[in-house]
This record gives sequence, structure tokens and C-alpha cells, in this order.
Amino acid sequence: MDDKGKLLTTGGDGEFFGGATGKFFNVKSIEFGADKPRVYRGANLQLDVVFNKLGYHYPQQRILTLWEDVGALLDKKRSPEPLVLRMNTFDCAMYAHTNLIPKDFYMDDYQITTPTDVIGQHIHLPKWDLTAGDGSANGWNYEDGTFSPGMVRERIHAINKWNEIHQAESPVPNPYNNSSDPLVPKAHPYFGILAGHQESDCVKLWNVVGGDSKAFDKQYGMPGVCDWLGARTTLQRWFSDPIFNAGGVNRGLGITFTHDHLGPSTHQQLGLYATMLTEPAGSLWRNNETGELLYDTAARKDGGPTSWQAIITNKNGKAIDVDSDGKDDSHREFFLQYGDFQHAYQKDHFMALIKKVLSNQQLPKVSV
Repeated sequence: MDDKGKLLTTGGDGEFFGGATGKFFNVKSIEFGADKPRVYRGANLQLDVVFNKLGYHYPQQRILTLWEDVGALLDKKRSPEPLVLRMNTFDCAMYAHTNLIPKDFYMDDYQITTPTDVIGQHIHLPKWDLTAGDGSANGWNYEDGTFSPGMVRERIHAINKWNEIHQAESPVPNPYNNSSDPLVPKAHPYFGILAGHQESDCVKLWNVVGGDSKAFDKQYGMPGVCDWLGARTTLQRWFSDPIFNAGGVNRGLGITFTHDHLGPSTHQQLGLYATMLTEPAGSLWRNNETGELLYDTAARKDGGPTSWQAIITNKNGKAIDVDSDGKDDSHREFFLQYGDFQHAYQKDHFMALIKKVLSNQQLPKVSV
């Protein structure tokens, strides 16, 4: 909504604080309103990333990417890169946040074993829906996050076991039909059928092991088999509001940062963060090298393609005049993300303590 509390609709107008007391700017023809927002579909993903030609890599690297890039990344047909989303000023957006990451990070030479059973996407600066868009739990009495598939299965197992034990007392009813039927994890409508990356009968295999999450994880919960059974997607809504200075020039939000706020001490060392760049209102974005249209809804349904580099112009070749000086503010954009350091092992080396603790005598010797 605008700064007077009016709902922003596609093609409608809005009024925003104008940089001086009592002054408002009226903006017409909103391109992406609350009724038809700009849509991005992103996924949290763990993969073995190779960093250089010497083969330095990290098998528990965790990144954000768009849905339709997941398969190519896992098949090593696409190079990983930081996720850079874009919105124009006055855009409403909906972000579909999917968690495909294991529910545990296992201790290696860099970090200790840590539960990563829920991941949020906490974005800085844009306006968001306070009840379901904070991507964290700080300052509010709710937790906005997305469970990992393994945690969904574990909780379903726990509920079913409770009902089995307390059948004669107070069983938890099945919310889908209000019966005593056991809960069953569902295959994700997109990732549950992603060719080459999930088996087609994961729900059947869950029933084969009697809904035992530990038995299922041991037999079928490995990557490329059924590790994504029960994967969830939560929805968040953002608004890129303007920032008018005293001269009446909209400077925009510029660079905004988004990251997991429920396990940040682990994930901010592993690359699980992204950026949303605010561009001038009504602008068009193209890949800097190929000229390919970014955010091409005719070609993709996940908000892609996207890139860390882009050409920012107005539509139909018209000039962008942000500050009303008569000059074209179209530009090339290169956005670089960096971390303070990066975990890495030499080629063919990796050590993690999974499920049990090994003595010093049993630990493999590795070079880092």
C-alpha cells in the first residue's frame, strides 16, 4: 500500500512521502500491484561447489537460486553464482521460498554440527508483510521460516507415533479429512517430479518403511533419490517503496540484502544469501553479455533468467531520466557479492562427522 494506506493495484496510482513536510508525490500506472505482483520462485540448495581450476571445493556449500536453475546446477551444466534479484521502484513482489537443504549441517574442519531444520529469508529495507515476510523470528512472536524436507518427515513421524500411542485418548486429527488417518509427506509439485533428481515413487517408499523417518532417511533420504520428499514453499511479499529527497528526486532503495536469519552463524559462512537491486521505475533489464531479457515471463515461470550483470534501460529504447536533468540515466550494472572467507578443501578431499563421532586415530588426514 502507499503512504496513505491505499492498496496498490496494477495500473492504479499511489501517493508517497515527498521529502518535505506534508508533501506527497502521486505515482500513476503501477506496473506490478498487490493484485498481480512480480513473482520470484527461489530455492535453498546444498551442492558441492568447485571454486577454481585446481579443484578446490566445498561439499556443504549452500546457496540460493531460482527453481528452473536447480537441475542445471546439480548436473554441473550451469556455474553457481550469487542470486541477484531485481525490482523496479513501486513494484510489489511475491517471493516463493523453497527449502531443499538437509536438516543438519555436519561438523567438518570449519564448523560444528548444527541443526538447520528451518530457514528464513530475512530481507533488509523493502516493506514486507509483517505477519509472513520477515524471514526470521526477531522482534515478533511468530517464526517465519520454511522447514527442511527432513524435518517435515520427522515431525510427521512424531505426530503419527503420538496418535498411535494415544489413540484412545486425544489423537491429533488429520487436518485434511479430520480423521485418524496417518499423515503422509507429499512430493513437492515442482521438485518432487524433477527428472533425474527425485524418484517418482517416494510417497510409496515412505509407506513401505511404515512412515518411519529414520528408516526412510537411511534407505531413501540421499540426494537424487527422495531427499526432497516433504519439501515446503512459503510465500513472502515485498514492496520496493520510493525514497524522495528534499529536491523531489526519487533515489530508490538501491542495494538490499537478504539472508537466512534462523541459522545465520552457520549459513552466512556458506554463501546462503542474496541481493535484491532496486532499479528506476518502469525500467527494462537485459543480460550485459548476451542481450537476453531478464525476468522474461514468456520464457520462464520463476522470475528468471537473472544475473549479477545487466543493462538497465527504459522500455522501447526510451531514456531513463531519474533526476529530471534531461540526461539519459540508462547504465550497465555489475554487482559483486563477497564473503569474509570461504570454506574449501583441496580436490578429492573432504571430512565431515556424520551420525557418529570418530576418535582422533580414526579421523582421515586431509589437506585444507
